[in-house]
Amino acid sequence: MEVARKYKLLSQSEGNLTKLQQEAKYKAEFLAKDGFKALPLEAPEFLPPYGKQEYERLAPQMQKLPIRDLDLTSVLLYCTWYAAYRETLDYLKDIPSVDKTSRLEGYLSLNKITTNIKALSSDLGLTVNSRMQMNVEALTEKKGPKSMKERYG
Repeated sequence: MEVARKYKLLSQSEGNLTKLQQEAKYKAEFLAKDGFKALPLEAPEFLPPYGKQEYERLAPQMQKLPIRDLDLTSVLLYCTWYAAYRETLDYLKDIPSVDKTSRLEGYLSLNKITTNIKALSSDLGLTVNSRMQMNVEALTEKKGPKSMKERYG
């Protein structure tokens, strides 16, 4: 079974794409940015308090990214995991340092939570690397020699 690769922007695509493939990528990118309803600025009521705060902090900034209402589930998952992260930190503050079992359980939970937050934040363009991948133009000319003959003479 073959695993699908993450989508690359047209500007980052390598290899020789046909005009049809280039046009399809361009249309997909245009629709991802401008063809769909914008992400709501107000957080849904069902989010936990920390999740609502995070949603309302991020929503205006996400308007600048190609994140739309169709991505709402991923945004809500990110905010829910963020709330779990903050609640776990609060929980760990209240546990006495001598209660090693409870502290270990808390840190194991934090590990799982941060893994999920990192994955979702990358998918949503909330990390420097993921934003650069979305926005940086691909280099049109590769530096250095291209073939073994050019490299070694």
